[in-house]
Amino acid sequence: MAPSQFYYWRRRLSAVGVEGLPGEVDPEVGKTPAFVELDLGRPTAAQKALPLEIRLDLGGGCTLSIRRG
Repeated sequence: MAPSQFYYWRRRLSAVGVEGLPGEVDPEVGKTPAFVELDLGRPTAAQKALPLEIRLDLGGGCTLSIRRG
């Protein structure tokens, strides 16, 4: 990803605010959590050789794809 793309999405998402993003509401805080832990476990040597892709649907037709490999 180019740095310009990173800054574009950072500006766009900060303008929406955490409350505007879909997700579960934390009953203790009453807001959508800013971060959600993603535990993929420790990859084995064979798994490290395989490509990994994570896609996040941000809504409004926006998708964030992260690829390894």
